[in-house]
Amino acid sequence: MEDLGNDCRVVRLQGRLDAPGVERLESKFNAAVAAGGHHALVDLSKVDFVASLGLRMFIMAVRAGVRKGKQIVFYGAQPGVRQVLEHSAFEKIAPLAEDLDAARRLIT
Repeated sequence: MEDLGNDCRVVRLQGRLDAPGVERLESKFNAAVAAGGHHALVDLSKVDFVASLGLRMFIMAVRAGVRKGKQIVFYGAQPGVRQVLEHSAFEKIAPLAEDLDAARRLIT
């Protein structure tokens, strides 16, 4: 986790977001994106798999952020992960960006 100033925080994830991965990461992820009332920029560049539980974790975090008036932007997804996100229409829930700079520009 890295604070960028301007009310933005980078949260970096890695590994597989299958049942064991989500179980291991979910509470830390939720705390990181919700803590301090920052907008969150979620780095997916080191995530190599996302299952439905991973999508649920993302959706729950986005909903919690919306309730607090904060945005969550996901960026840097590897091709296989991006394909899962696109096929599940995830971009209707939260923005996907190519890199950190593009993600920062999506925070309004």
